[in-house]
Amino acid sequence: MNSEFFSANYSHFNRHYALLARFSTLAINFRTHIFYLGLLLFSPHLLATDYYQENKTNLDLQASLPQSEILWLSSNEKTKTLTLNRPAISKKTLGTIILLSDINQHPDWPGIIHSLRTTLPRHGWRVLSVQMPYSNKNTQPISFASIQTSIQNRVKAAIDLISTESQNIIIIAHRHSANATIQLFKVEMEYQQKINAFVGISLFDSPQTQTSQLLRNVYLPFLDIFAQKDTIAVLNSAPLRLESARFTATTNKASPYSAKVTALAINKSGNLNYRQTTINGAYEDFSGHTDTLVKAIRGWINQYAANS
Repeated sequence: MNSEFFSANYSHFNRHYALLARFSTLAINFRTHIFYLGLLLFSPHLLATDYYQENKTNLDLQASLPQSEILWLSSNEKTKTLTLNRPAISKKTLGTIILLSDINQHPDWPGIIHSLRTTLPRHGWRVLSVQMPYSNKNTQPISFASIQTSIQNRVKAAIDLISTESQNIIIIAHRHSANATIQLFKVEMEYQQKINAFVGISLFDSPQTQTSQLLRNVYLPFLDIFAQKDTIAVLNSAPLRLESARFTATTNKASPYSAKVTALAINKSGNLNYRQTTINGAYEDFSGHTDTLVKAIRGWINQYAANS
């Protein structure tokens, strides 16, 4: 009797619990859809840029690096951008390097970025390494236009800050960050005029950014450097970048050539200060060749050092 009573009531309870659980799931799903709809309508950058991962990385870097190196940039974004500031370790400062890692990397990323960030200050350069955005891989397709805008906002914030402190600014940028910065130079020419030289590591063409064509709008002294065994996109676009540079006149104040020679070069020899360099034997991550890469970059930028 008791067994039948409890059995019947237990079944009755299960039916009610199942209905309640289903209702709760629908309610949660509804709230989730409303939340993401709100992001889509009001915060499109959040769908492409993973600020949660960026904040987690920021906390890790703050815990592992000297607080004296931590600097925050205010760009046109949801949060301030963590930047690592390392002064020149020398009596004379040659200038300031704005260092940009690839997306989904932090400003002290092992390999290329860490080596440049720690080596160049020992040779007279102040280095400002800026956190680049993380892409939100849960959102498909990823809106690279939003990522590109985020990169450009951070680059502009860094240039605006440094241009009040230094008259000699050089940007060194890797992959996506380099592409987005070159796009910025075309759209907002004044930012190209605020720096003295540019180093692009492993530039490539993509459906979103035809970097090789954009080089026709870059008048800066320009080092285009990549690995001998880099990605197909980098290697295939290298001849196109070289060709575009031949149709660009150099007008930058840091040009080592006379005004007469520069004038003769317009639409003939192109950007006289463009140089394309390959690191022999290296793959796309430059593993085992990082020192060679850093030496090549340092040797090139030294000609644009202050008072050189």
